[in-house]
Amino acid sequence: MSLYSKLNSLLTELFGKQLTWIILLCALLVPFFVLALFNHPCGDDFCYAHSVRVNSFWEMQSYWYNNANGRYSATFFITLNPLMVGSVLGYKMVMLCLLIVYVFVTVFVVKFMLGKKNIDLSVLAITFFILFVYILKMPSVVEGFYWLAAVMTYQLATVSVMLLLLVLSRMKKETHNMLLIAVAMVLCLIISGSNEPVMLMLLYLLIVLSSFTWITSRKIPAYYYVLIVVTVIGILSVVLAPGNSVRSSFFEGNKQLVHSLIMASVVSIQHLVLWLPDVLLMTLLFIPFMKECVAPGFTEKKVPIWLLLLYPFFMIGILFIGFFPAQWGMNGLPPPRSLDEIYFLFLLAYLYYVMLLMTYVKQEASLPVIPLYVKCIVAFVLFTHVSMKNNIRTAYMDILSGRVVSYERQMNRRYEQIGQSKNGDVSVSPIVLPPSSVFLDDIETSTDDWKNVCTSDYFQVKSLKISQPIHE
Repeated sequence: MSLYSKLNSLLTELFGKQLTWIILLCALLVPFFVLALFNHPCGDDFCYAHSVRVNSFWEMQSYWYNNANGRYSATFFITLNPLMVGSVLGYKMVMLCLLIVYVFVTVFVVKFMLGKKNIDLSVLAITFFILFVYILKMPSVVEGFYWLAAVMTYQLATVSVMLLLLVLSRMKKETHNMLLIAVAMVLCLIISGSNEPVMLMLLYLLIVLSSFTWITSRKIPAYYYVLIVVTVIGILSVVLAPGNSVRSSFFEGNKQLVHSLIMASVVSIQHLVLWLPDVLLMTLLFIPFMKECVAPGFTEKKVPIWLLLLYPFFMIGILFIGFFPAQWGMNGLPPPRSLDEIYFLFLLAYLYYVMLLMTYVKQEASLPVIPLYVKCIVAFVLFTHVSMKNNIRTAYMDILSGRVVSYERQMNRRYEQIGQSKNGDVSVSPIVLPPSSVFLDDIETSTDDWKNVCTSDYFQVKSLKISQPIHE
């Protein structure tokens, strides 16, 4: 047997074991679970927690809806903040639990997309694929995983979309299950009240799914009408909220329809070019794990060619709808936390398209075998790219360098100092070498900065500032 054949046999055996993919998933995810234990609240987190301490829970819901923004479900979940009872540990645990839930829901969505009954080798491998590509290039790890105000607004909405997809897959088989319909309605209301990009994506998704159902079976299940109406009500509740008008008034040059449409299109193409290369490279490496997949709904009938031709426009539509609200309301790009959400939902749409293509090819002909040397070249190119600075490497370096441990000690010292200065003026030291994976922002040298005011109010001190900024 030649060296080439031996290497091919060895790699086939190695990556043909579930244990290998469990180890790879752990290597990818465990650092981010660990980082959650060293996470600390900042800025908005203290603002929300203090406001509910001073006023009632429902008074603050009304205040934010009328004076800040119309995101009723986002503010509801942000308000359920462990800082209300003074628990920083609880804050960390919430972030950790949400991260774990996010991973497990992703596993089950991948299982559904692969048309599998159990979590087998291919499910683990493709879950690694989508989480690796996502985490590698997600615009902001700290806003995506560790800042409570952002996580409850965006990442919770992403999880809710995935749960809705799973519920819809069950409802297709149990069309008259009232419990499933009720759960789907609640999820639609949560998603609609989370943030503007995801609420429009939800409406877009429901319209596309119901249209596809009509094209293929000449009828639309009644629950689609119900969910679309519920979603529209949720969207109108956000758009027509007095607080939404207040928020949009802070941005100049917004609400220009033609300009917003053009810029959303341009930005969509730019990000497609930015995100697609790595995704395509990873797809070539993972084709062997997709060979047994069957796209849901196509076990007994063929994938129509028109669906394959139109689906890329659906994916571009996801990007366009994701970027349009920021262009319309802010006259600019969405914040990194919103980009995290758009990127992940785009990846899910892309993964399903790959499933459709694989199913179509299997129905028409045998799948081609990619030679080992091609995989090695692709793996080398990908490794060369990811060996540069990226989110995964940064997470590992923040842990191994001791930055997160140092950050934890500095924050604990700060809490002690503030606790010993009740009702006084407090000046604390700035954070030295903060870990970028979990550190978002610090208070300022000026006591009247909004972050300083929120933090000082929360800790019940007269004023709070850092002694001097550090320039690294």
